[in-house]
Amino acid sequence: MKHRSRVLFAAMLAIFCFSCGNSENRESSQETGQGECLADSVQTAALIGHLRANFDDIHDVSMRFHHLDHNLNGMIRLDMHWEDGRMTSAEVAANETGSEDFADALIENIEKWYIDELTGPFDFSLPLKITIVGSDDSKFYEKGILTGEVTDSNGNPIKEAQLLLRSSDDPGIELSPCYSNREGIFVKTLIPVGDWDVECTAPGSEEVLIENVGFKAGEHVRKKFTVE
Repeated sequence: MKHRSRVLFAAMLAIFCFSCGNSENRESSQETGQGECLADSVQTAALIGHLRANFDDIHDVSMRFHHLDHNLNGMIRLDMHWEDGRMTSAEVAANETGSEDFADALIENIEKWYIDELTGPFDFSLPLKITIVGSDDSKFYEKGILTGEVTDSNGNPIKEAQLLLRSSDDPGIELSPCYSNREGIFVKTLIPVGDWDVECTAPGSEEVLIENVGFKAGEHVRKKFTVE
């Protein structure tokens, strides 16, 4: 199974049903409210299902920004309005990450979605917890971080390239591989302090090797690989 960094994800929506009107039409109002709640529940399920199936649209943004800053973390909440299968507006209701660009990039990717089950006007509050993989490890800051990009000679991103680290002192010691995403970006954390040879292998391409990449405690190293 490919090891990839993942952002932690949580999504919750509280749906409240309200009855209105006087005693004469209360029963009708309750039925209307129940019907609206049922419709919202169906649309909520459709949106959550689409989000899970297309989670790389969220994950890729996280990897892109963690490549630039591994300290990016915290809750972010988007209040979204959907009509006719598309998100027509979104407001950043909370952003603990401190990066407005990150929130804008999330919205830009979600704006590309089309969900045909979302037929009518629909409001949804989406909370996401963003953190780099391994940050919950007690020794996270005692180890190194490697992020980077894999492209071809024309600068086009290469997805599913494998990055493998072997100890420069003992080639028999290697870490579990990580893989580049659709943007050609990879993230590897919890790298023991020392020197490591980094091997990049992409489908149909020659292996690229960078030797003796040194890692110190808490150090974030960035590398770019160009494959032919």
